Amino acid sequence: DLYTSNDEIEIIFEQQTDQDMHTYINEGELSQVLLALLSNAREAMIAKEVQDAKINVRIDADDQNILISVEDMGGGIPLDVIDQIFDPYFSTKSLNGSGIGLFMVHTIVYQNFGGEIELENTQLGTKITILILRKSSKT
Repeated sequence: DLYTSNDEIEIIFEQQTDQDMHTYINEGELSQVLLALLSNAREAMIAKEVQDAKINVRIDADDQNILISVEDMGGGIPLDVIDQIFDPYFSTKSLNGSGIGLFMVHTIVYQNFGGEIELENTQLGTKITILILRKSSKT
């Protein structure tokens, strides 16, 4: 069972900017999004038996957005399925995945946060970046 595994994975949190980063989103939904991304990253690295596994979580900002990225060392997403990764009930985990986690992430980010998601394969794994519009006051 992946959730009772004793595999240790280091999670590194980095804030890349000194800018004030203000937005108004539901913190429970943000927690759901981050938990789903961390869980998927963890599962990918356990499945690939990655040694000295690390997940990098970075918070940054540009002129318009807050950027939250989660990057793992799980080998990346096969290119033949990368466009389906946020589809409902799609899973790369055969019978062990429901395909709900990343679909939920996509739904919350686009519909509830009014944000965007960028996905890319890196040298070691997958990087998912969430872009959420910065707001100076609650509207």
